[in-house]
Amino acid sequence: MLRVRDGKGGKYRETPIPTELATTISTVADVREASTSAPLLDVTTRTLRRWVKKCALELVETTDDEGWRYLSFHDLRRTWATSVGSKDVDVLVLMEWGDGKTSRRSLNTTVARTHPKRSVESVEKSSGYSLILL
Repeated sequence: MLRVRDGKGGKYRETPIPTELATTISTVADVREASTSAPLLDVTTRTLRRWVKKCALELVETTDDEGWRYLSFHDLRRTWATSVGSKDVDVLVLMEWGDGKTSRRSLNTTVARTHPKRSVESVEKSSGYSLILL
């Protein structure tokens, strides 16, 4: 799990990461001189946006696809959610990893993006059950 101590909205969050990335992070953490309690990566949102923009421009050059110019954090989140969702991870767990929202609207959006054939409305209609979040 990747731990983000001060994420969006100042929230603490844990989210799964690929095994290879976890191994790399662990190796770097083991050999660095900083304290183990110090953040491994301490950058601003602005810096992250610059990195994404730089990668997007490299992709435009590499692929000749101008659409990459519009790459954003949100695109990366959606791609991650779709990838994890395609592995049949429970939608409520996916939402908790993503942003913790569990409103009916966000549930409909998450299901529609990650499991398009299993939208809440289609399940409710075919089963006769209604989903109520308490």
